[in-house]
Amino acid sequence: MSLSEHLLYLGSVALACYVQNLSGFAFGLLLLGLTALTQVAPLPLLTHVVSVLVLVNAAGLFVRRRPVFVPGVMAPTLAASLLGVGLGVLLLQALSGAWLPLLQLLLALTIVAAAADLLARPQPRAALAPPRQFAAFGLLSGLLGGLFSTAGPPLVYHFYRQPLAAERIRDALVCVFAVNALLRLALMGGSGALDMRVLWLSLEALPLVWGLSWLMAGRPPPLRPERLRRLVALLLVGVAFSLAATALRRL
Repeated sequence: MSLSEHLLYLGSVALACYVQNLSGFAFGLLLLGLTALTQVAPLPLLTHVVSVLVLVNAAGLFVRRRPVFVPGVMAPTLAASLLGVGLGVLLLQALSGAWLPLLQLLLALTIVAAAADLLARPQPRAALAPPRQFAAFGLLSGLLGGLFSTAGPPLVYHFYRQPLAAERIRDALVCVFAVNALLRLALMGGSGALDMRVLWLSLEALPLVWGLSWLMAGRPPPLRPERLRRLVALLLVGVAFSLAATALRRL
């Protein structure tokens, strides 16, 4: 990579990290999308780097302050999402290549519907959903992560429909996706998919991700809840279009 490519890479990392700490997700979406446009590094390599940096982001966010989680929510969400990741990887190996693009298109349509619902209902639910619903959305989120490396939309949609403060939603999402990233790294490392390029690109971005996460940890989101929900809806639409474009190229 040339100097200009390194600068483009670090700029993409900074923007992705800022949005991640604002909304609780979209780090991988933005980093992979921006680096795909600039072509600074191969995308398969960067998917592994994303997993490492998601962990670094969570550490930088939580080392400065202790997250406050809603009782009875995180345990079922985490357990189900990890189970979903494992099932998604197994399903990916079992399905033929012809089915995967069709599943991606269906997922893209579902995500657009979820984004439209967030925009149409500016106010959250009146009461917190029961733990079994968090487990169900966690399972679906992990399943999609194992299949398509796109775990965010179902869980993001569900959390942003709850009567919770933006900081609590962000903390919960960052925590769940960090644990999922740790499992993914363990699975990839066990299969020999990680190499020294992953290490060097991760080390290069580590101070930037850590510093931004640490700085944003002590500040509430600068957007009002309604605007933050609109931003989340737009990001979900971005995920949907990315998935649809990938699926159509494979058909």
